Amino acid sequence: MTQTDLDSLATSAGRPIAGMRLKDRVAIVSGAGRGEGLLGVGAATAALFAAQGATVGVLDYDRARAEATLSLIEAIGGRGLIVEADIREAESCRAAVRQVTDACERLDIVVNSAAIARAGGVESVSAQDWRDVLDVSLTGAMQLTQAASAPLSVQGGAIINISSVGGSRGFGAAAYASAKGGLEALTRDEAVSLGRQGVRANCLVVGFIHAPMAGGGEAAREVRRNASPLGTEGTAWDVAFAALFLASDEARWISGVCLPVDAGLSIAGPLRFS
Repeated sequence: MTQTDLDSLATSAGRPIAGMRLKDRVAIVSGAGRGEGLLGVGAATAALFAAQGATVGVLDYDRARAEATLSLIEAIGGRGLIVEADIREAESCRAAVRQVTDACERLDIVVNSAAIARAGGVESVSAQDWRDVLDVSLTGAMQLTQAASAPLSVQGGAIINISSVGGSRGFGAAAYASAKGGLEALTRDEAVSLGRQGVRANCLVVGFIHAPMAGGGEAAREVRRNASPLGTEGTAWDVAFAALFLASDEARWISGVCLPVDAGLSIAGPLRFS
């Protein structure tokens, strides 16, 4: 790890990222590929987990995106491997888990970050958009967790699902809202089903962050900043640090929780535009 690489990443994260909170752990992070520009939640989480001592399976359907995240991990001295998979397919999920467990001989953490969104309320969403969003954002998370449940149960572990305020507040995106609401329900069922195997399942309910999926220009960012009690806009790093806590031994007695990471948006009144 070069100090320049670490300093650059820590600066973008707004706080130190190096540590040993996940020393010797093995994680799979879905949707962890990196595109141009801003880091998404999956890529930031993968990088932070690696900086904290984990070996990270960088799972993405696009190999080039996964390679970009792995390059970032390696630049800061972390360890990882590319896991090219389509989480819409159950066998692809099983193959992804086998790849990681064969290479690392264990699995401790699964982060379900992969998601897509499509516009359209209940009156206008198309059948294809509905299926596409639920296949990736909900069914994919269930299938990857199902594939990982056996190795996670060997020594206990953590599942972290990435949800959104869109699952509990209406924004006119019926498929996305349904997928994220379903993911929160799935989290609670995972916590009950897998708890006696020492597996914890928790969910992060993400507010308005400046990340690739958010879209919009400066005007949209200003709306997002003004919507929450803190009057600020988050980044993918804010979500990644919350995921780090839930993945670590510090959260050993926390399971079945849907934790808002939203600058207080979930307890606020109507959106404020000024």
